[in-house]
Amino acid sequence: MKIIKVSNYTRVFHQRLNLIYQALKRIFKEACKGLKFYFGKNSIVLLTKLTQIKTKLSYNPSNLDYVYNASGKDQIFHKNLENPTTYNKFFPHIYNGFRYNAKETTTKAYPTKDCKDTVEWRKKLIEAANHNILVSGNYCGDKIFDDFLELIKSQMGSKPDLKVIILSSPNFIKRKKQKFDNIKKLEELKEGFPKRFEIIETPDIFVSTEKTLKKSTNHTKCLLIDYGKYFILGGSGIKDNFSRIGLDHNQIDEKEESNDILDKVLLPGAFRDEDFVFLDENLKENGAGRKIYEIMLDLCKKWKKYNKAFSKNKIKSKIETNYKKQTVTDILIEEKKDKDFHSASSKKAQETSILLLEDLEKFNQSETQIFFTGPELTKKNLFLSEMIKKIEKAKSSIEINHMYFHPPKKLMNAFCKAANKGVKIRIVTNGVFQNSPNSHKFFGPRNKYNYFNLRSLVDSDKRNNIEVFEFEQHKKGIHKKAMIIDKKIVIAGSGNMGYKSLETTSDDEINFIAKSKEFAKKTKEIFDKDVNFSRKIDFDSERLSLNDRILSLVHFILAPLVG
Repeated sequence: MKIIKVSNYTRVFHQRLNLIYQALKRIFKEACKGLKFYFGKNSIVLLTKLTQIKTKLSYNPSNLDYVYNASGKDQIFHKNLENPTTYNKFFPHIYNGFRYNAKETTTKAYPTKDCKDTVEWRKKLIEAANHNILVSGNYCGDKIFDDFLELIKSQMGSKPDLKVIILSSPNFIKRKKQKFDNIKKLEELKEGFPKRFEIIETPDIFVSTEKTLKKSTNHTKCLLIDYGKYFILGGSGIKDNFSRIGLDHNQIDEKEESNDILDKVLLPGAFRDEDFVFLDENLKENGAGRKIYEIMLDLCKKWKKYNKAFSKNKIKSKIETNYKKQTVTDILIEEKKDKDFHSASSKKAQETSILLLEDLEKFNQSETQIFFTGPELTKKNLFLSEMIKKIEKAKSSIEINHMYFHPPKKLMNAFCKAANKGVKIRIVTNGVFQNSPNSHKFFGPRNKYNYFNLRSLVDSDKRNNIEVFEFEQHKKGIHKKAMIIDKKIVIAGSGNMGYKSLETTSDDEINFIAKSKEFAKKTKEIFDKDVNFSRKIDFDSERLSLNDRILSLVHFILAPLVG
């Protein structure tokens, strides 16, 4: 496995050129499959010839910033390291086949109504934390991130034992005069609490394995406090367009409030999203809270190692880190090695729930299973397998509320079988309409192609078992990644129903499966509200256009890069 940070430095231009060449070979291969799938086998001829084009580009692994040699004893190599480190010591959770696919354990769970509700829950948890806060925001930035960091600073000032780690993509960490200054806030925290605060960048990287090339990032969205006593999982980042309700009757045009040019041109001004708050009261050794804590610490360790390697190669970060000094990640990992850690941390976490007692009545007991996947996964994707098992066992209903409806073939077949045996399937997803965000014009046609395709695969007398709704709010979009089966099982998390999350596991993802009728009921109530702000697809009058098919094919081909 070779890992390279995306960079503008000419020093890595040749390496990126080689990666682009590998990507093009991959795209041609997928295009051949795609053309055959979308337009028939005769259209494959042209691209078959294109794949035969030869190239003189050389490939020299010694030039790479980071190299993982998958042969032999699985070793990590870096040109600045004298001795290779064995892979099982470096990332034990990966080497052991992702042992973080935890067993079912009892938790209490609550679905947030929208992004605005999630923001309030983040505040509550930060204020309740006494010992540690671990955050993976995927995308963090804008004014809402400044407010988040200011609250962190206030809590750290009054709680001397509180340690904080934030994982975030650097893409939206910026400074805008008279509006916000994320970089200044982060630097203040680093300088004010050098032994208790750490920011770890999670940039886009390319991971090249023997089988494929993966464009990868840390796509997890998680906030946990006090060793996993409370944690939030779901789809929303810590950014302005992830801080609103996402409905027209609340804000006339939230898009105009966006601070980033990418948001103004491409992304929704507000996302309609949903997250899930969990309480692990007992913090058992193999419980959900413990596993989330372990996952987060190892993600911190993994990305810290990547960044350390990049810094040795003089690839500059937005927030500089002195890797010679002990970091918060090092301190918390060392603390976990203590033989009395489990009992001691459980005792410390007991006091946390006292501050949130008035909110506990909102929670419902659930049997929760946590799944962690990432680009290093070469074995079976257990999350996808468990999802398919639950769908195959469905008896009455499947509710799908997803940004993407791009199910892999196995998942599509499972939906088809369920509909054929009488299970009602309701899909809420994004489409293209007059005032849709520009990004929808890229992936929306593929959503449409896939739900039309699903319906065509189902027996003609069972097709009415499938209902589809396209969310239509001015310059806003569904960003949810959730499903409900038989009104008692909730399957959700950070992973999209798409290629990178499910097919190749290119991105780091944290998902869950929770069994609880009351929890599922509350989640469904929010789904039902989304339906009220969506347009029902009339399959008798609507058809797939040639434009839909072409754009769907384009997205299918580019899925390794865009999801």
